[in-house]
Amino acid sequence: MSEIAYSTSYSILVDGQSVAFDAYALKDANGNDTNYLKLRDVAYVLNGSQAQFNVGWDGTANAITINTGESYASNGSEMSTPFSGDRIYTPNQAAVLVDGQASDLQAITLTDDSGSGYTYFKLRDLGQALGFNVTWDGEAGAIVIDTTQPYQG
Repeated sequence: MSEIAYSTSYSILVDGQSVAFDAYALKDANGNDTNYLKLRDVAYVLNGSQAQFNVGWDGTANAITINTGESYASNGSEMSTPFSGDRIYTPNQAAVLVDGQASDLQAITLTDDSGSGYTYFKLRDLGQALGFNVTWDGEAGAIVIDTTQPYQG
């Protein structure tokens, strides 16, 4: 049986501003959504904030690199994805280095119709590893990212 990542339409607020991310969710053991965003989208949106970070690839280590505090260098792929709707996913196979150190960030890879992969990270893991807060505003039905506050769980 294939694993499915569900396209979500939650409002996402970043420092009080609505941002239209292409977001996906997996169901946790209790049936609740666990939200995943494309790493480069998050880097792009948080650029210039206290929580900015850069993304790269270390071919020698076969690893995604995340460097906190650095300005994000765009590759032009941000805030657009060549697919929509629910997608089959696979667990991310690449190592992830945060400031040169191995991390256990949870990520999935969604594949477009031509076979190109897009890596989506669990949003709360990113907040914890990179130093921004992530909360749920049940009244507004919105995911809230606050780059001025450290992750508070």
